[in-house]
Amino acid sequence: MKNEGRNFFKEIKQQRECEKTFSELPARELEQLFVTDDYFSVEQIINVLSYDVVMYNTDIAETLQSLTECKRYIILLSYFLEMTDREGGNVTVAKGG
Repeated sequence: MKNEGRNFFKEIKQQRECEKTFSELPARELEQLFVTDDYFSVEQIINVLSYDVVMYNTDIAETLQSLTECKRYIILLSYFLEMTDREGGNVTVAKGG
């Protein structure tokens, strides 16, 4: 019985070391734990350098459409496609400006 008790507490300790609370999780991991349904949202697709960026907020989509092509690419590459400045610069240079 004594060894069973030790094994039990050892196992509980190992579980606690591996567990994380939701507040400790980074946003990307937390977003993978749930799914939301968007029944009444309007979907707009903006194509940037052969990437389709799906926009659900019409105000943001309209604002992006009103920008110049260069500014729109910069915003979409960095924020929506999560490219670094260097990656975005390489894409822009490859496109020709």
